[in-house]
Amino acid sequence: MQFYRQLGQLATTVSGFLCEGLIYGQPALLIATPPSLDAILTAMRSRFIDVASAELAGDLLLVDPHETLASLLDGGRPDRDRAEARLGALIDRLAQKRPHATVRVFGEMVNVLWQKGQLDAALELEALWNGLARRHRFALLCGYALGDAGVAIESFQTICDEHTHVIQSDGGLLMPGRCGELPS
Repeated sequence: MQFYRQLGQLATTVSGFLCEGLIYGQPALLIATPPSLDAILTAMRSRFIDVASAELAGDLLLVDPHETLASLLDGGRPDRDRAEARLGALIDRLAQKRPHATVRVFGEMVNVLWQKGQLDAALELEALWNGLARRHRFALLCGYALGDAGVAIESFQTICDEHTHVIQSDGGLLMPGRCGELPS
């Protein structure tokens, strides 16, 4: 998970994560808002990844987080069956050509919920991703914007606890349980 204050920080981390996978034959699923998508694709191109060719070959799938999130929600809460049907299908689609490869996924849907102050729904979606990881082969990177959203410090620690690694906004790596205070 990457906490970030500037989109450039996120783009650097995500492009590195996805590009490394693509270079080693791991398909990529990019679920990003338009501003993030533009920044990430620009960063990927700067790393000499031919984004259009990767898409055409079926190695890179670009997905809108708002549309995808809407398809997962039932009464404003993420639904397990819908998540399996939608997200599981996207991961399986990418894995078809390379059944032994790990699909690399970057997702901003939880951040969309987090920014709206819907912490419970965000945590439920995190749990659904963790459940999907038991049934599908993928590595997930999440991005959380730190800004003027008024996110509570308790929310920060709770989100940290849902991840195996946490990248601070300054690029430092933390382990869950040691997130401490909300970065300044």
